[in-house]
Amino acid sequence: IYIRRHPDPITFGIRIERRHCNSKMAAHGGMLASVADVVLGVGGLELAEVPGFFITITLTNDYVGPAPLGAWLECRPELVRRTRTMMFVQGLFLADGKPALRASGVFGLPRPPG
Repeated sequence: IYIRRHPDPITFGIRIERRHCNSKMAAHGGMLASVADVVLGVGGLELAEVPGFFITITLTNDYVGPAPLGAWLECRPELVRRTRTMMFVQGLFLADGKPALRASGVFGLPRPPG
């Protein structure tokens, strides 16, 4: 997964390879869910300016179109809300500019030291 931090906003991307695909030569739903988990979690931490690791509490995925073999899949996650212990993040994943996945998640934040 590639990360572009500048210019803002933070953007994540991945090229869909054969190993990511199902028998229809499009990204497998499980692969897309895994990418969404990482992108929303890591992206949320960056946007919330919180160091450390996240814990996925919920992850919701809506598969709205295919991400075919060879497509560039890209997402600019959005931090919806942050509390002391959680963050709410959403993102629209585009495959060559066309919507492929809409995802949202709730993630636990690391406990502050002390």
